[in-house]
Amino acid sequence: MNNSYVTAKMCWYNGRWYRSVTEAKTAMAFDKLGIQFEYERYACLSDDYEAQIYTPDFYLPELGVWVEVTGRWDAKHAKKSAAFVTNMGMSGMSNDSEKPVKFVHVDGRGDVFQIRDGGKVDPDCYINVCQKCGHASFMTMGKSFVCPSCGAYDGDHFCLFNRNLFDAAGVRTFEGQIKVNSDGGR
Repeated sequence: MNNSYVTAKMCWYNGRWYRSVTEAKTAMAFDKLGIQFEYERYACLSDDYEAQIYTPDFYLPELGVWVEVTGRWDAKHAKKSAAFVTNMGMSGMSNDSEKPVKFVHVDGRGDVFQIRDGGKVDPDCYINVCQKCGHASFMTMGKSFVCPSCGAYDGDHFCLFNRNLFDAAGVRTFEGQIKVNSDGGR
């Protein structure tokens, strides 16, 4: 039997259904790192999107960061993310390594990428966990290594950078409830 759709695995974690195992693991990682998040809360309306609406998977209000979780990055994700960067007034910001990271892609393995203008993903993105205060943030290597929460400077070895969100949080597997949804999670 040949199905032309991908079967989504809806995952129950901490009182909420997520559209994939990777989204649920991302929520687990944010919880373990003490990062407050809102799941699919905000939507951006625009004719630039195929369905005229785009809802990033997560918003991290304390960090001012949007997060899109996908198994792989493709032309469809790049197009809607490029429009989102423009519509949210983030154009140019994402190309300046001294500005904070504002839009992040988390892939199926947990690796983090900065989403830049044009929907391009850049591997110069790291999850930083400050060893002094324990707060997490997203940074590029071009950014000064100073914890945005407590001001600890990396020259004193207070910052622990990791390219993988799941590794940084110690999330190895998802152990919650999984429900196979044949309509693709819609």
